[in-house]
Amino acid sequence: EGTMEQLRAQLPNQTQIRVETRGLTREAGVQLVHHFGDRIRLGEDLLTLQPQRVHQDIAELVQHCGELHIDIQHLGVREADLESVFLELTGRELRD
Repeated sequence: EGTMEQLRAQLPNQTQIRVETRGLTREAGVQLVHHFGDRIRLGEDLLTLQPQRVHQDIAELVQHCGELHIDIQHLGVREADLESVFLELTGRELRD
């Protein structure tokens, strides 16, 4: 509970790298977790990374996706909003 700013302050890192994918297999997910550790979250066709160094982490993520034959459909960087706070707190995305 709390205001949006209070909830945002609870996030360990307010910036997220979000990648919509195709071809994300279980084996590829294991490799990504091995490399990025607990900073990465895997969904059915969505990767979410809490970056330490945004530009370098984007380059590494794109490189690993290419090596693992994961097709990147969309890549974006965003600051925490209501949806990302909800995702962080519940592990689920908001739905209409």
